[in-house]
Amino acid sequence: MIGVNPGRKFQYLGCSGALTPAIRDKQVPKMSNSQLVTISAGGNDAHFATILNYCVYQWSTWFFWSCEGEVKKASDTIDSQQYNDDMTSMIQAVAKKLQGSTSRIYWVAYTRPFDTTTTDCDSVTWGMAWKARKQYLTQARRTLMNDLTDKVNDKIKSACQATAQCVYVDPNPDIDTMTGHYCEPGVDESYHWPNGGVSANREETWPYEWGTTKDDDTDDDKTDQPQKHKRNDIPGPADNNTFEGVIANYIADGVAHSTIDPTILQSFNGDGFTAQGSLLPDQYGRVFHMNKWANGVIAENILSAMDAEQAKIMNQPIATTTLSVCTNIAIASATSPAAAAATTCVGNQIGGSCVQAHLPSSTPDSGPLAPVCNKVDTTESDSWVRINDKKASDAASTYCDNLISAGTVLDSSSTAPAPGTQDDAAENGGSLSLAVLFDAAACDPGTADADQKIDFAALGRDTCYQNLYTSISQYCSQDSTWGDGYNADYTLEGGTVGLSCGLWSLSGDPAS
Repeated sequence: MIGVNPGRKFQYLGCSGALTPAIRDKQVPKMSNSQLVTISAGGNDAHFATILNYCVYQWSTWFFWSCEGEVKKASDTIDSQQYNDDMTSMIQAVAKKLQGSTSRIYWVAYTRPFDTTTTDCDSVTWGMAWKARKQYLTQARRTLMNDLTDKVNDKIKSACQATAQCVYVDPNPDIDTMTGHYCEPGVDESYHWPNGGVSANREETWPYEWGTTKDDDTDDDKTDQPQKHKRNDIPGPADNNTFEGVIANYIADGVAHSTIDPTILQSFNGDGFTAQGSLLPDQYGRVFHMNKWANGVIAENILSAMDAEQAKIMNQPIATTTLSVCTNIAIASATSPAAAAATTCVGNQIGGSCVQAHLPSSTPDSGPLAPVCNKVDTTESDSWVRINDKKASDAASTYCDNLISAGTVLDSSSTAPAPGTQDDAAENGGSLSLAVLFDAAACDPGTADADQKIDFAALGRDTCYQNLYTSISQYCSQDSTWGDGYNADYTLEGGTVGLSCGLWSLSGDPAS
């Protein structure tokens, strides 16, 4: 989704439900210096699993508790100075791991799980209590839990906006336009033990429901494993600093004290759950988390935010198109031919002709810094041919390696390095070429004169690759919406962009 780079290192350090101090102290120290970080955190600090116990599932409950009382405790926690300090110290620790001024953290908000427009769920309970009163999913209670989600999101937004290079990503506006929340009008959300929920496997519902296995399909490449996957990474007793650990311990307590309905307890035993809390089937431990489809919506929101940030860095207006992920979502993307302005040049006026950076020069002359796409933004589009995306990615990676290995440093007095080329990488037998020129106008604002240079070793392979390939491919690629003439083997138009004190050019040349 963000382009192919054989030199990119990916780290996954997430732990479902980890508290922010644990993220700061255990996960962040393991991070490499990074250009892109995505994070979801803060909900477990607000007692998310505890709210589910007392307000929804009642795994372990007694006579002296109330859902509303637990929501009030969670709200007070969110208002506390400790909560604020933990959020702030965590995100600031992550920010220290960023590599360069164009690197970003994308902190994703939590989604509101319930529809609150109807009273259809007021007589529905998912409670498992046997010796205590069961809670019902009333409109008032659903509203309380949604409001608590919003309150956490407000704190996330505040902490993120107070941290340089942190971008707050809120998928709720898109999610709220779609079907898939719990308790939507006309949806029977009742649960009948031991047969399960009437709508538990409803495809439109984006949070996992209790006991569902609807996502355990061949797409997961798990066809040789049972559908009920056990989580063996939770030691017994389970870790109360994780979401699944809290649930496991609540259930273990309910089993030990016989507060869970015996019919429900029988289904647990059939699934292999132990009172020590060491095994928690995924179909239980992932409740209220987003399924694969909903995570796709979040991914589109992150990509949209990335495009917007990239446009700000390049001083480029954001073009908006519509992609479909089960429904229409507006995200920033490259403008299609129908919407592209048919002007002489758009954006970066390189040498007055938009295309002169195709060949290296020791005296480049550029204007506003923005990506120029060869087949859209110039009047010379017939002289360019489209490029194979994979070959362009590989060529950019190799060219960056060569520049670093040669100890290349470009400044105002330097001669530009020879362009990189690759034959048979463009349509109709054409080739591709890569070039980098020094350009002081492309330096970050406020860069001292002595620092106005491109030291490729200091810049690093990832940034070189991002400037030469990713920044151009994000804006200068074609997809099937281009209609006649679209060729899936040659989707990259090529272009030029001004970044990091340089003009970075990737282009396709017709066969001789």
